Amino acid sequence: MIIYNPHNETTLSERLKEAGELLAQIPAKYCFITGSFLYKEKYKDIDVFVITRSKTEITLKNKKVKITTIDFNDLYSLFYRSVSKSCIAKSILPAKQLKVTLTDYWRVINEAIPTLLNQKDKFHKS
Repeated sequence: MIIYNPHNETTLSERLKEAGELLAQIPAKYCFITGSFLYKEKYKDIDVFVITRSKTEITLKNKKVKITTIDFNDLYSLFYRSVSKSCIAKSILPAKQLKVTLTDYWRVINEAIPTLLNQKDKFHKS
């Protein structure tokens, strides 16, 4: 088990053990667990990401587990870069150069600007 923790957040030790057991049950070489499950006591859902080329669906008996499949072609994306920064992985995760297009930036702008403008109490003109 490999721990990626760049911000030195304290992980819950009992959650580390549970995460290691879940990763051992997944029949893929590259998989990792990330999200609030590792750091916050009140969150119980477990976000598992599996990197694979196959289209087979992986399921676990634990109903709290949500498995998301990431294709090897998506290792260049902003999404993969962000979710793999702070996680617990089964083995060393593959690293690819980030390829960002103008479309990626435009998506972020289209989501961020309305969100900021809708926060009337926190938004101040400068």
